[in-house]
This record gives sequence, C-alpha cells and structure tokens, in this order.
Amino acid sequence: MQVELSKCNEAVNVAISANETLQSSAAKLTEQIREQNQRIQDLMRMEETRTEQKNEALAKVLQKERQLREEVSRLTMIAAGPRPDKEVGCEEAYRILHDHAVSVRGTPKSSRRSAR
Repeated sequence: MQVELSKCNEAVNVAISANETLQSSAAKLTEQIREQNQRIQDLMRMEETRTEQKNEALAKVLQKERQLREEVSRLTMIAAGPRPDKEVGCEEAYRILHDHAVSVRGTPKSSRRSAR
C-alpha cells in the first residue's frame, strides 16, 4: 500500500508540475497574443492615418488639376478670340501716351505724329 501511495504521490507531483508548466506556457502565449494585437491595432491606426493623408493629398492634386484646366480653358478662349490689328494697337498706344503727356506737361509744343 505504501508503494501505491508513493506512486500516487509521484503521479500527483508530475501532474502538478505539468499543470504549472502548462499555466506558464499559457501565460506566455496570452502575453504574446496581447502584444501582437497591440501591434495590429497600431498598424491599423497608422494605415488609417496614411490613407487619410493620401486622400487629402489626392484631393489637393485634383483641385489643382481642376484649376489648371480652367486656366488653360480661359487662356485658350483668349487666344482663340479676335486679335487686334497691330497698326490700330500702335495708334491706340500712341494716343494713350500722348494724352498722358498732355495731362502731365500741358500741350506739347511740337508733335512728332499728327493725331489721326
């Protein structure tokens, strides 16, 4: 009976040791899982931030593209419009300058060009 009791105590001690080892392993795995979950959450937050930044940058680029398209369209319309005659433009510029000179100095003594 003593031998059986000794074997039983030995089996209990082995079971207790195995249970302690199992608990220790389970605690380590639980900690590793917690750390991995924290890393995953951190990565998800980083990805969300990057996605928001990317979307904001894309919106800015698209807005700039729209502005440039509008400017190109405006300039195209100006370029396609009627062009003033060079002679008429020169005469108009001369008239404006002449009128300005008269307003600043008074009537010019001699005019190089006659008013047309």
